[in-house]
Amino acid sequence: MEIFKPRYRFRLNFEKDMTTGYLYFTPYIFGEYFLNLYDGGSSSNRFRLCVGSELKVSAHVNFEMYFLHPYDNGKSVDALNAAGFVLKFYIDHQTFKQRFSKKKQTSNE
Repeated sequence: MEIFKPRYRFRLNFEKDMTTGYLYFTPYIFGEYFLNLYDGGSSSNRFRLCVGSELKVSAHVNFEMYFLHPYDNGKSVDALNAAGFVLKFYIDHQTFKQRFSKKKQTSNE
């Protein structure tokens, strides 16, 4: 039976919004340390480093690309490089509410 295993994650993130004549993008880099709070945890603590960028495609769509490298930690955690692609859709709450809420129809009959 699996027990509850608490973990503290500390992330230090640096990002900068940038623009060119046609593009809006945000390059970023972050380091993240996982501190396991069970069984002393020091043998399974982890650190990973990520570099990426988020590109604004339209008013409600962003595209993100990143490279992630978790460093190995002895025999318990292997290093594995990963590349990721994310497509994000954003919906403005007020616009969504106005467009899809039932409109009250009043008649003067």
